[in-house]
Amino acid sequence: VWREALQGVVESYVKKGGAEEDTEGRQCLCNGLLSTVEMPQIRKGKKEAPLLTAGDDFTFLDKLTSKSKLSYSASSVIDMILKPAPS
Repeated sequence: VWREALQGVVESYVKKGGAEEDTEGRQCLCNGLLSTVEMPQIRKGKKEAPLLTAGDDFTFLDKLTSKSKLSYSASSVIDMILKPAPS
């Protein structure tokens, strides 16, 4: 379904020199970020999926979660980031 909705975008990418196979499993960064803040683009009745941008270092999760607490809030992340580094 998404493939059909995004065919125009894929065609444009290919016309600009991109390879169609490079688009598999990819999404538009702008649309994904907007969806993340609950402003998704809707194509053919389907909402653009949100995008998580966390890099590849998830070691910080140990500071925010435990075996009994598997979720965390954005404010917890901000508190962790703003916490002074140990001296």
